[in-house]
Amino acid sequence: MLNSGICNSGYLQAAAQANSLRNFALQQQALFQAQMRAQGPAPGSLIIHDTFEPSGNTPYAVDGPGGYWNKGVNKNSKHGEIVRYSAEFDGFQGPVIERQTSSASDPYFSRIQNQSASALKSQNLTKEQANQALRNQMGAFTEGLYDTQTRMLNQDTASGARNSVVNISMGTSKARLTRDFYTTMLKGVQSKDPQKNKEGFTTLGNYARAFDLDMNKLTSTDPKIHGPERQKLMQGLANTASSVIDDSPRIAQARKKFDDAVSRFEEGNNSVVIAAGNEGGVGDLLAKLNHGRRLDLPDDFTKNVFENDQVTTVGATRWKYDSEGRLKESKAGYSSRSDGIDIYASGSVGFKDPNKKETDGTSYSAPRVASAMAELHRQNPNMSSAQIEALMKSKLTHQLPQGSPGEKVLDYGKSFAFLKGQKF
Repeated sequence: MLNSGICNSGYLQAAAQANSLRNFALQQQALFQAQMRAQGPAPGSLIIHDTFEPSGNTPYAVDGPGGYWNKGVNKNSKHGEIVRYSAEFDGFQGPVIERQTSSASDPYFSRIQNQSASALKSQNLTKEQANQALRNQMGAFTEGLYDTQTRMLNQDTASGARNSVVNISMGTSKARLTRDFYTTMLKGVQSKDPQKNKEGFTTLGNYARAFDLDMNKLTSTDPKIHGPERQKLMQGLANTASSVIDDSPRIAQARKKFDDAVSRFEEGNNSVVIAAGNEGGVGDLLAKLNHGRRLDLPDDFTKNVFENDQVTTVGATRWKYDSEGRLKESKAGYSSRSDGIDIYASGSVGFKDPNKKETDGTSYSAPRVASAMAELHRQNPNMSSAQIEALMKSKLTHQLPQGSPGEKVLDYGKSFAFLKGQKF
């Protein structure tokens, strides 16, 4: 039998050494962060606005090149970790700056959202009250997103960033608001939990009053009876989302502030790259939930609210085998549609995880484009964002198969070789 005192002594020594190394690493990281804040991001930096694992009290968390590529990601990784991984796995070797968005928004917007959501699921509101609560919740959510990214971009500009790229793999759209508000209510109505079920039916009742619908028809088990009424409910939500985004003075003001923040940031020969969104199939989903009845939807139904003429908007492609067993690339069905999409890239990320081997989204297409643009900015410090985007399209892309003329896809082989130090 081993001497427990010796075992304990060895364990304590090893633990003390590990703790000492960890403290040294934290001190080095803190020093690196302080230097970055004092000097500003290095040229060619990829600045990611997203959600990450907790990493201290500073909004900036910096890790060395290849950090996430070496560690890998899994189904439990934070969204921002997978965003970063997709860039580094595809060859990016430059500085990566993680900027946490979860606590960046003004608490005002969260309070309005929570109050409105609580009222819709717990009180029997009048038509006017239900409409206002719905508009308040949609508006506060959208305005909060704008406010967060506007303030973060202004901070990036103030930090002295030059020849770098901000990646924003988030946002919302009329489609997302419509889908989320309908499916959240539907989950409550279908829940076996008594409290959630009650809240679901209360919400449904408020929607019915907001849009002058018949509750008996909505809750009928006969598709011929409930179908047309549910179609009216979905249409009411889509119309409300469109009105909030298009007509709200507060949203218009928030949009202008965001656009101005993008302009200021890009004046430093920087770029802003956004994900187009994953709402390409929302129209089909809503029709499926309503037994094939389709809605009258605007052309910009799936357009990310962050899209403007200055940002680089990235849609997603995916690879599939055709009927003859050949692997082909095409636009991903989930990728949002918009005339403002500037470029496409693969949206698939593989995990070293037997329980979840892959995930998809324009969230992971965007950083692939952003990392290529960051390196192009570093090598061409006098070029504007528009010039860098044009250079990338001319050198690092191929034509989208079966796409419209001029639709480009970031070419993985060309981009990977470029990021690994090879010339065009």
